[in-house]
Amino acid sequence: MRAKLWLFPIAGLMLAGSMAHAASATLAECKQFSAEANKNFPQTVDKITVLETTECIAGAKKPKLVYHYKLLVAKSKLKKDFVGALRGSQTKTLCTAQKQLLSMVDISFRYIEKDGLNMGEINHSMDECAAVK
Repeated sequence: MRAKLWLFPIAGLMLAGSMAHAASATLAECKQFSAEANKNFPQTVDKITVLETTECIAGAKKPKLVYHYKLLVAKSKLKKDFVGALRGSQTKTLCTAQKQLLSMVDISFRYIEKDGLNMGEINHSMDECAAVK
């Protein structure tokens, strides 16, 4: 399965529109975006992935926008390091096509399996973009 980043263009435009010329979003702005976005969830991404919800939490330097995904298969049916395998493609997309969004908030993807068991989390920040070409 490839990285699921389909929401980012909408998220980036909405968040960017509310930010005017600010370098990063405030926690309140991020929470407002998340509340609006959550009105459209859960949303099926593909045959095994559902974007359940988003949330904004305080991060070390700026707010963190967290996407909560549920996989409709058991962990035993996926590759051993399924979540880790997504990191590279997510980083490339975030640091190229979604760089404006990543400049405003840190981003995290959390995955759970169909029985609610945690499968892992991938965190992203602008710091990663220096290595992306």
